Amino acid sequence: MDKYPEKRDARDDRDPPADRRGEARRLGAHSSDTRRSRRLKPLIPFLIFAAFAAFVASREIPAVSDWFESVFQPAQWQTKVTCRDAVLAEMPAGSYPRLQDSGSLHQTRDGSSVTGIRLTMLGQDGEERVVHYNCYLTADGELHRLAPGRP
Repeated sequence: MDKYPEKRDARDDRDPPADRRGEARRLGAHSSDTRRSRRLKPLIPFLIFAAFAAFVASREIPAVSDWFESVFQPAQWQTKVTCRDAVLAEMPAGSYPRLQDSGSLHQTRDGSSVTGIRLTMLGQDGEERVVHYNCYLTADGELHRLAPGRP
């Protein structure tokens, strides 16, 4: 009789080891699944921050808002651009107009209207003035009427 038991691989007889949550490991689970999640885990805070920064920028910076609208809603963006160009054509030379708000788009049965276009321009005495406009387009996208709006 031998003092030592027979050397055999005892790993086959045991249950699969549990994962961190205490659940038994699935037979088809690979270690590559855990490696992939470990690589993505450090990126989660950065992705959350980037999404929040994009949201704030789209609300506060007109150029970013304009870009988002041109990518995700091109028809509405084109309507606003038509109105914005008409308003800028109405501004006197040397007034240095600056867009503050591109307005809100409303669809009607006769066409579109953009209300609340807000620009800042340099006045005669050198002070900045805020100018409001409303724009009305036909169903074909042609300018129907451009009217000064109320603040």
